[in-house]
Amino acid sequence: MSIRWVAARMTRQEVLRRQPNPLPMHAILSEASLRTEVGGADVLCEQLDHLVAQSRLPNVTIQVLRFEAGAHLADSSGSNGPCVEVRDRGVGVDVRDSKAPEAGMLSFAPAAWDAFVHTIKTNTCRP
Repeated sequence: MSIRWVAARMTRQEVLRRQPNPLPMHAILSEASLRTEVGGADVLCEQLDHLVAQSRLPNVTIQVLRFEAGAHLADSSGSNGPCVEVRDRGVGVDVRDSKAPEAGMLSFAPAAWDAFVHTIKTNTCRP
């Protein structure tokens, strides 16, 4: 990996935290991308930690396209297939079905969300 490549990548990440105008980011990730190990379990866990940290920024929204959606082109979660939206409000985390936002959302206290993420990481990242 070249130094220029790393520098370019770090610069891209800085725009999410710049002040006064952080770049808004809306990412849709397939569930498979959150479970696929590239570089081993420790690397995957670090990547998941990074995604959790980024999701806590007020300008960042991360959605997960679940396996049940099947092969799917995700364009703002598309017109079919299940997808959830996760939003950290600082005082808690909200999760809702982006296909049916009128159905309400689940709200987690920070400790409950952290426990949930820990459980996913433990079951996914550790044998």
